[in-house]
Amino acid sequence: MSRAIGIDIGSFSVKIAVVNYRNRSYSFDDFHEFPLNPNPNSDHDIEIIDILRKVAEKYDDGHTKFVLGLPQKFVSSRICSFPFKERHKVLKSVAFELEDDIPLTYENAIFDAKITRYFKNASEVLAFAAPKEVIQNLINLSKDSLIPVSSLSVEGLAFANLFEAWQQGPVDAKNSYNPHEELEDDEDDDLEEPDWETTAIDMILHIGHSQTIVLFVEGQRIIDTKSIDWGGINIANTLGKKYKIQPYEALKELMSKSFILLNNNEGDKNQAVYSDTVKASIDDLYKELKLLIIAVESKFRLELDNIKIVGGVSRIKNIGAYLTQKLERPVNRLTEFSMAPFVEFSAGAQYGVNGGPAVGLAIEAFKKPINPAANLLKDEFAKKSEQWVNFWNKWGTTVKYLSAVFMILLVYGIARDSMTATMKETARSTLKKHATKIAQLPKSKANARNVEKYIKNQKSELKAIEMADKVQTIGSALQVLKKLSSSMPAKSAVKLNVKSLNIVNGYMDIQGEVASRQQLQSVERSLKGMSVDGKVKKTNARLQTSPGRIPFSFRVNVQIEGGV
Repeated sequence: MSRAIGIDIGSFSVKIAVVNYRNRSYSFDDFHEFPLNPNPNSDHDIEIIDILRKVAEKYDDGHTKFVLGLPQKFVSSRICSFPFKERHKVLKSVAFELEDDIPLTYENAIFDAKITRYFKNASEVLAFAAPKEVIQNLINLSKDSLIPVSSLSVEGLAFANLFEAWQQGPVDAKNSYNPHEELEDDEDDDLEEPDWETTAIDMILHIGHSQTIVLFVEGQRIIDTKSIDWGGINIANTLGKKYKIQPYEALKELMSKSFILLNNNEGDKNQAVYSDTVKASIDDLYKELKLLIIAVESKFRLELDNIKIVGGVSRIKNIGAYLTQKLERPVNRLTEFSMAPFVEFSAGAQYGVNGGPAVGLAIEAFKKPINPAANLLKDEFAKKSEQWVNFWNKWGTTVKYLSAVFMILLVYGIARDSMTATMKETARSTLKKHATKIAQLPKSKANARNVEKYIKNQKSELKAIEMADKVQTIGSALQVLKKLSSSMPAKSAVKLNVKSLNIVNGYMDIQGEVASRQQLQSVERSLKGMSVDGKVKKTNARLQTSPGRIPFSFRVNVQIEGGV
């Protein structure tokens, strides 16, 4: 499931709409309205920041998209045509197309456009621009409120999402009347212009606290959107002047009991005066609407069929009937968004009918490239990816340390490579020097291969010398054995059984057994005669002795180098 939050910041209240996307369907699930202090001396910015921070705490889970609305009164829009259908070409040409019609330039405004329909290879575009100063103020407000705004849309265009097929691309109106087409003056002078039938359209009015958003809709296609600088505060100011009270007190009175008498005979004198005061203010709205209707109908060959009103002022009793009399067209209050395509209205429907712009702003987060959302966060206001910022905030210190370690290892590796090369060259020159001096090799053959061959030959000679020493040692040991045999008593005198004999490093170890103590003494005397120092050392006998025999173990110094 994905979620989008539409934020409509007005001069009377802050409206929050929650739209969810689940199971391939969209649903308007929740709506909140936070009234602002009507006292003109109160600081609304502080109130708004406090409200939005609470919203962020509740909904900011890292996956929710927040869409902020730019009030329509700050937007200048025009309907124009381009001789191509590509959106990127349209966006490049919008600023030049509007520079003569609006008091905004590319240096101090952000331009965007919405393609409303195609005519063969041409496109009809609703182009608009907003001052950079106003955009910057909203961005600063969102930052102070800790709201991670994903896009900044236009309030009127967002409100149109509730009435147009926003999941579909612009329609191809090649067989419809094209108000932008110009007939050639030469050959076509005698040609009669086709008798196009007028097309019925609807007008939707969102009458708020300080402005009225006007939409012209043909079926499910938005034609134009405007803003009239008129709202409930105008009625409150008129009532305040009439009854000599503060405007915000008059606004409270208007909210608690507001009505219009279609016939003054229906009420008393005071009610008639109150009704006439309200009518006088609403007549200012009527004049503006009349001019808009005439302009749209004459330019596009349209005929206004129905007018629907919504917003706080639409709750005034009989305001629809009064506007019907003045505009001579049916004006009815819109009680639900039953005509809104692609969105199911459930939990928040009963509360959110006056929060239409907020709902439309939330829908902006789900629009696809075929009919992209209006987003004024572009150029210098383009939203930068926060993934790198979050990564750096979390791992920046570690990355710095790792970079320092990498640089140290890199420097160490370079230094080690240089030292290795130096040592290799030194070893080569030293090897060559000693090869000529010790191995007696000529300089041309003083290399590692010939040195290895020389060392191998020297090792072979050492092994031959060691073998010769062993042979000499074997001869010496045989002499000791011969001397031992001649020194021992005769077999008839001593029953001697030698079990172990070792001649190692000038010593002879002999172990065995005899039949009696006298024979043992006789053997010991014979060994003393062999000993260089005339001594015999008794050692521990570790051999198994036969029954009735006496074991012995002696060490005698015979001065024999090596051994067997």
